[in-house]
Amino acid sequence: MAILTTGNTFVTGDQVTAATLNAAVNSAAFASGAVDSSTTQLSGGAIIVKDGGITGAKLASNIVISTSGSITGGAISGTTGTFTGDITAGTDIKSTGNPIIYSSNGGGAGTVQAGIQLVGSSDEIRFYTNTVQVGAFTSTAFVSSIPVRLKNYTVATLPAGTQGDTAFVTDALAPAFLTAVVGGGAVVAPVFYNGAAWVSF
Repeated sequence: MAILTTGNTFVTGDQVTAATLNAAVNSAAFASGAVDSSTTQLSGGAIIVKDGGITGAKLASNIVISTSGSITGGAISGTTGTFTGDITAGTDIKSTGNPIIYSSNGGGAGTVQAGIQLVGSSDEIRFYTNTVQVGAFTSTAFVSSIPVRLKNYTVATLPAGTQGDTAFVTDALAPAFLTAVVGGGAVVAPVFYNGAAWVSF
């Protein structure tokens, strides 16, 4: 199958001149045989990559993808991905390793300044700040490595509550253990919603 259509077709007996030779070359165009129509196609006389024509097998394993737009459909396979825009997935984003979603803040690759690490081997979601792991969700609990700061309220502004909720109030009046908390005082105290009322503990 021809891959070029020449700009001049010679027949037996034609005189070959500079003009006809130049026309044959300068006016040549790619023919349909120059593309496979699955990975490449003709566009305005040029050969271009067809939409969806590049598969993961054609990409290097260490490819770096930089985009401020979007990547739609298919799969991205490699060891490094760099995105300057948003990553939006309609289904799952999967990894066979322990991926880290982080801001390195100049700390270099793998230096977690602030981020989340998904650890499949132990079923954990780990949280980092300033390079230190500060907590983790396991399959049974949330384990904090630093103090946990509860939301503060006055007694009057405590929410309706769901059994098990905890908070602290800043105006408890003579709080007593597991007794409904009363406002109007000046005591800072933790409170727990037992299903019926907020109580001190």
